[in-house]
Amino acid sequence: MHEHDFSAMKVTIHRGSREIGGSCVEVCTPGSRLILDAGASLAASAEERLPEVTGFSCAGEKVDAVLLSHAHGDHTGLLHLAQAEVPVWMTRGTRLLLLAGEWFARWHPIGERPTRILRPGVPECVGDCTVTALSVDHSAFDSVAFLIECGGRRLLYSGDIRLHGRKPGMARTLIRAAARGPLDALLLEGTHFSRPDAAAPKTEAALTREIARELRGAPALALAFVSPQHLDRMVAFYKAARATGRTFALDLYGAYLWSEMRRQLGGSLPAIGAKNGLRVYFPSHIPRRVPKSLSEIFRPHQVTLDEMRTSPGDFLLLSRPSMVKLDFKHALPPRTLGIYSMWSGYLSRADWQATLAALEKCGGHFAEHHTSGHAPVADLAKLVTDLRPRRVVPIHTEHPEAFREHFPQTEIHNDGETFHV
Repeated sequence: MHEHDFSAMKVTIHRGSREIGGSCVEVCTPGSRLILDAGASLAASAEERLPEVTGFSCAGEKVDAVLLSHAHGDHTGLLHLAQAEVPVWMTRGTRLLLLAGEWFARWHPIGERPTRILRPGVPECVGDCTVTALSVDHSAFDSVAFLIECGGRRLLYSGDIRLHGRKPGMARTLIRAAARGPLDALLLEGTHFSRPDAAAPKTEAALTREIARELRGAPALALAFVSPQHLDRMVAFYKAARATGRTFALDLYGAYLWSEMRRQLGGSLPAIGAKNGLRVYFPSHIPRRVPKSLSEIFRPHQVTLDEMRTSPGDFLLLSRPSMVKLDFKHALPPRTLGIYSMWSGYLSRADWQATLAALEKCGGHFAEHHTSGHAPVADLAKLVTDLRPRRVVPIHTEHPEAFREHFPQTEIHNDGETFHV
């Protein structure tokens, strides 16, 4: 900050004002410089993204902290470009997902950079700012919003949020925390402003019932195409499997995350083991980065491909296109059911097209059962009514102008523009 600038808070949306994802926001105060998320664009290649990076990788004023709202790549994918000495603040769950992504999915490593763990609901001092991470319901475990307070000014950054998940209490806690004083600005995600007329999203409980109905009608092996980072969705598949007498077979990646999330939640998830209907499948390809000790931990609960081929109707296997290719060699058991529960945009990729072809070849069935990790417009309107912000600033949206139809206090700022709070 320049000495003559006494504004309590200056905010710059570096990325995300007119796209879904790629979020990167800078908050400057007289004594602090914070970066909220460091997201990669969903639309661009890595090479195309590099020239656009500003605010956290360039030389200049010191960055006091990069604050990560959750582990999805459109919020963390450019973290590796941050200067190595910049501290990264995140929840324990986000740290877990980033580490697992590094081991199993070739994500960029966090490296030796300094990290600090945020505890939801516990205020932290970062320079002259008070930063409070507030838990939100989203499709990544342990996601948070950020309440930032400085000089009597208060800013809430929503991150990615929904109100139709398994944890409605999170929204109530968020509203109570924000309502303790006037909220000067709300940076609000608007993913669903791109399709405001979409039907109301299903709840996770309704989705669980849908998946169970699909499994009851399946005579053979069932494959669950879902991200193991999405705990609520994993629980939906597990409950559906239990309701239909199937064992939920997790791959090593899923088993590691399930066990670690169970530990962080104090044992509220069932432990992996045959008596709980949870076993572990070891894929033919395990990345070298994965510690060998993990295999030993889960070996007593192993289920083999031969066992699943012998009794296919007894299993629901957590799967992905690489397993269909490398383990099944694109020759799935007869009449295999594939249940897909992710963003439909992935299905245009070549690996998913090959998976769909394998299901068709075996006489199987492909079914989509999904609900969004983002709040529909009606829920965002309810959230704004409850929060009563003086200004609503769109982010994580392709249609910021549509905010004005619902929120008269909307203030649109494009990438690179700085505004005062």
